[in-house]
Amino acid sequence: MEPRIASGSICLFESPVSTPLDDRIVLVAHASTIDDDLDGPYALKRVGATHRRARGGTRITLTSINPEFAPIVVDAEDDELPIVAELVRILVTGPPG
Repeated sequence: MEPRIASGSICLFESPVSTPLDDRIVLVAHASTIDDDLDGPYALKRVGATHRRARGGTRITLTSINPEFAPIVVDAEDDELPIVAELVRILVTGPPG
């Protein structure tokens, strides 16, 4: 399966991102997403399930829009999830990979 957004695509993003985030595609900066091609810890992820923990706090599952990458689970209250922007639209689709 091909990723939803092809490499080389031009996309429109909006920041700041308002809540709720469920099922929206966001650009996140997270240590587990370091990509040498992007010169930093950035990734496009779909905000998936949010889970309230018994001892307090919320866990968020971020699923990749590219099936080759595993989901990331983060604690929302620990500032562990810097959301940079939300994907608004793909303006120009890049060449096939």
